[in-house]
Amino acid sequence: MNRELYFIPVLQNALKADDPESALRESFDKISQLSKDNKYGQGFENFEIFLGEVCAHHVLLEKDNLEDLSDCSQSISFSCELIIFRDDILICTVSLNESKTQSIHGIVPGTYTVRLSTGRVIWRGYLSQEDLIIRKRPGSQSMKFAADSDDLKTEPARVVTLLGGRMVLKIFKGFDSGVIQIELE
Repeated sequence: MNRELYFIPVLQNALKADDPESALRESFDKISQLSKDNKYGQGFENFEIFLGEVCAHHVLLEKDNLEDLSDCSQSISFSCELIIFRDDILICTVSLNESKTQSIHGIVPGTYTVRLSTGRVIWRGYLSQEDLIIRKRPGSQSMKFAADSDDLKTEPARVVTLLGGRMVLKIFKGFDSGVIQIELE
């Protein structure tokens, strides 16, 4: 197997499967797992370049049909699958369906990437310790806890609007780690 293009036979086998949609999801997991081996580092970079080109051409070819890319929420049988990476390592996949909200706990500082199941990157950004971790600073007022007040509301540390306002990514602070909440509008 050519290590620089190892992803091509993996994708090819997925496309030949009886259920290509599930097989493609599994192939992304396999490609990501192989990327952890240094032998496949260049191949994974090539895979990311390949996905970027596919997505760029897809957008160019269907510029008038942006509904598929930006508005999952108008479909009655709505389903939107997202793949979340931290420092280019797959951490989870989430499916937004009728609930239209998903939370991912245990978020620690790093560079995060959110992709549609098609491979299209819809957000990439660095989340710092300041974005994610609650710290009491020396000399500051004591921290309020939920039990101390009925009206204490949790406000996101950051809010990122995606897909032309159709999706919102909210980052909440926690004591040891943060939470990413993804909502469809």
